[in-house]
Amino acid sequence: MTNHYHLLVETPDANLSKRMRQLNSVFTQYVNRTHARVGHLFPGRFKAILVRRQPDDGESRGQARRERRRYM
Repeated sequence: MTNHYHLLVETPDANLSKRMRQLNSVFTQYVNRTHARVGHLFPGRFKAILVRRQPDDGESRGQARRERRRYM
């Protein structure tokens, strides 16, 4: 599908919405300019899922890594 993308982002600040808006805006302007288009590229708002950074007790690093990958 060409109407979405996946990112795994770590941010120390609570500014994900602002950064995603900036990324989508700049990318949309680039694509529209290059392909002589107008309008939106991506339908709707972005979806964010909080993924644990460290494994829980009894969980291996591999299991934690696989869980993060599941969202990609």
